[in-house]
Amino acid sequence: MLFKEYLPCPELRKYVDRYWKFVVAPGENSGQPITHVFPPDGSCSLVFVSLNNFHYKGVTFIGPTTTINEILVHPNSINFGIRLKPGCSGLLYDNDVATIANDSVTIPPHQLADWQQQFLQNLDLDLDDTTQLDTALVTILTKSKFKPDDRVLKAVDLIINHDGNFTLTEIADHACISPRQLQRLFNSATGITIKQFCQIRRLRKAVIDIHIGRQTYAEMVNSRGFSDQAHYYNSFKKVAGYDIRKFFEHINNIEHQLA
Repeated sequence: MLFKEYLPCPELRKYVDRYWKFVVAPGENSGQPITHVFPPDGSCSLVFVSLNNFHYKGVTFIGPTTTINEILVHPNSINFGIRLKPGCSGLLYDNDVATIANDSVTIPPHQLADWQQQFLQNLDLDLDDTTQLDTALVTILTKSKFKPDDRVLKAVDLIINHDGNFTLTEIADHACISPRQLQRLFNSATGITIKQFCQIRRLRKAVIDIHIGRQTYAEMVNSRGFSDQAHYYNSFKKVAGYDIRKFFEHINNIEHQLA
């Protein structure tokens, strides 16, 4: 199994965090379904799905994720996603994302835009070129009336760029707004709280440090501000709602190529 990320073009990076794909090869697990877990990222994603063994292609919008989700995935399949920055879901989804937190909605085929239909047609396991998505989203930007709240985006970027290692007061000062106002605006725009997003980004970075960066637990604990390994385990369980040992058993079976 492969999970790979791609950077969007510079014009989109205010709104789009990453493109990503998750591929399960045709011969994986002797052709049988596989239990897959994916960690929360606090973001929304528009996901293009191709299940080749079932001759199915479709599009799903995933709401902000705050807990680990466990699903069955099928060999000979690909999921290709557009991960929007928190506060930017209105670019591709018109409804309140808080109503689909840790959930998703499938877009009916007759409601798919032309660019979505075209991308689905081109979707295969070897797809690596994101130019088509860049072009489509830049066009949407030029025509869309959606305008994200810059104060929320300042907070989001600070949290992402520093892996959640700021207090609410520090984040509010950066966004030039009071903590109470920022909390209200952030929750309304993203469907999650600032505390949740900071916790998610902090734990996400810790996972990357261990799994991708090959740091020891002692090194990660020291750099991420946990008091010890047990503190990290307990924080992961409390925030993600999942046992970290079981989580690593799953992700160790996946090749990760992060952007």
